[in-house]
Amino acid sequence: MKEASGELNMTLITILAVAVIGGIFMALYPSIRDRISKTWNSTANDMSGAYNKSRSGK
Repeated sequence: MKEASGELNMTLITILAVAVIGGIFMALYPSIRDRISKTWNSTANDMSGAYNKSRSGK
C-alpha cells in the first residue's frame, strides 16, 4: 500500500509540474509569437530588397 501511495504522489507531482510549465508557456506565448513574426517579416523584407536590388543591377 505504501508503494502505491508513493506512485500516486509522483504522478500528482508530475501532473502539477506539467501544468505549471504549460501555464508559464501560455503566459509567454504572445510575446514569443510577436517576436517570431517580427523577425520573419524583417527577414522577408531584407530578402525581397536584396532580390530587387540584384534584378535592377544596382
